[in-house]
Amino acid sequence: ELNSIFQNNYPDIPKDFTLSKLRKLKHLSLMLCQPSIVFPSIHISLKNAKTVDYDIGTLALAFCYFERLALYGHVNKGNRKIVCADCLFIAYKFNQLCEVSSVEKTMALETILEELNTLFGVAPDRTIANEIEVLVALEFSLLVPYNQYIEHIFWILKKLDTNLQTYLGEAMYESYYKALHYDELCGKEEEEEEEETGDGRELGSDIVETFDEADEAPHE
Repeated sequence: ELNSIFQNNYPDIPKDFTLSKLRKLKHLSLMLCQPSIVFPSIHISLKNAKTVDYDIGTLALAFCYFERLALYGHVNKGNRKIVCADCLFIAYKFNQLCEVSSVEKTMALETILEELNTLFGVAPDRTIANEIEVLVALEFSLLVPYNQYIEHIFWILKKLDTNLQTYLGEAMYESYYKALHYDELCGKEEEEEEEETGDGRELGSDIVETFDEADEAPHE
């Protein structure tokens, strides 16, 4: 029934690419960020594999790329795994490769390609060969608007049983909060300066709710 609703809501997505297949791809992708995570119905694991540090933010970018391609009708049952693998590979190169030292770049790319092969059964040479096709489909537009990106961040954090404050750390979270609520904080400071007495408005943060599907719970 959920697959039918999904198809009705997104008619441009080929009917053979169902919500169930999308969920499984996203769950497999989570293992890049947390190799120890397992799902009862997925008999694939990166627990004993050589891995690279794959950031939650990078995974959120990859999800944005993949869902954009799906909405444009570029993803179907037959190519879903290689497209997903390429989105994950492209996101890593775009968002994290610059943090890797020059001497370790080649090794990092080889490692992530092997991880993608383990997760999706896509050989490294196929991922590399298909990369340009995915980039063209994305129109080489790899920057993602905040409002699209952050929803994926919260979904990933929920699945990994953590939160934004823990992920960012205290100092970075404080900077993020101040940037997000800059106008409110400035307004409150002005009120405090102008008013000697009276009840001050309590600063609240926007609550972003993403209605997640009833998925199986991951286990360590």
